[in-house]
Amino acid sequence: METLVTKGQARKIHPDKVNEGGWYLPHHPVLHPQKPDKVRVVFDCSATYRGCSLNDKLLQGLDLTNTLIGIMMRFRLEEVAFMADIEAMFYQVRVSDKDSQKTADDNSGFDDAVTNTVRRNFYVDDCLKSVATENEAVHLSQQLRDLLKTGGFRLTKWVCNSKEVLDKLPESENAPSVMNLGDDVQERVLGIRWYVNDDNLGFNVAPKLRPLTRRGILCVVSSVYDSMGFASPCVLPAKQILQDLFRQGIGWDNDIPENIRSRWNKWVAEITLLKVMKISRCYKPSQFKAVESELHHFSDALTVGYGDVSYLVQGDSVGNVCSSLIIAKSNLAPIKSTTIPRL
Repeated sequence: METLVTKGQARKIHPDKVNEGGWYLPHHPVLHPQKPDKVRVVFDCSATYRGCSLNDKLLQGLDLTNTLIGIMMRFRLEEVAFMADIEAMFYQVRVSDKDSQKTADDNSGFDDAVTNTVRRNFYVDDCLKSVATENEAVHLSQQLRDLLKTGGFRLTKWVCNSKEVLDKLPESENAPSVMNLGDDVQERVLGIRWYVNDDNLGFNVAPKLRPLTRRGILCVVSSVYDSMGFASPCVLPAKQILQDLFRQGIGWDNDIPENIRSRWNKWVAEITLLKVMKISRCYKPSQFKAVESELHHFSDALTVGYGDVSYLVQGDSVGNVCSSLIIAKSNLAPIKSTTIPRL
């Protein structure tokens, strides 16, 4: 809190002014086990004061946030990939009564590639981008830093799968994990693990022990974050367990039957094997020059569930072909009986 005051992002109110009106937001610290030295301050905007909360008075405008799936797909398009983060973004933006800051629109002197990156490759304060060459990455990263600086934003914590690109950036702006790319560098990219050295995507699954109840099982299943559906075949059996418990009328905090308990313990033991599954971040091999592309979609259904998957198939000028998994989805069949064709 002292840091917010020092940077001018918050100000202290004199005790005499406390009762003059406004909202009072309780706040508390949140610690992440993988970031033990960082304390994140969380404000509770739903807390009520005199029967009203700040959330009650906020008008919902247009949703201008890029879709997470779209960001991830564009992040996998080209060979050289980088990511960065806007420092303390939520504390820095002050919106006036009649206007808001549009840094990309207000600075027309930059290349279209730079302004389009700000518009299409940011998920709130996270930048994810892939380009064809290292020279493009160097130019774009420098221009992005300059553009966002005009709006008062510091783009920092840079990660890239190219050492040459990182060497062109100030060392103070790089993420601590990439100070030595010879190490096994891993970064979280919108919830998915990015193995930077071999340029693969994967999971780091470590289910926490929860009570063997329906509520505990739901908590563990929900902790496997998989926005692209890469782990769909692994997660679906756990959803089946939850559905079977519902069918049997098992309460949220009741003990589960022994036969389902053994199925659950087997699933927990096997889900950690997701750690060894890796999917290439880039849709095409190094130096592959695609001249044609096709999308191949597959779907199927059984009485217990249904799913679909999409692949990008690319070919070069000499007949070589590569295919990459783009996205997959699966779901349980409804409890109410449904025909296979309808599924």
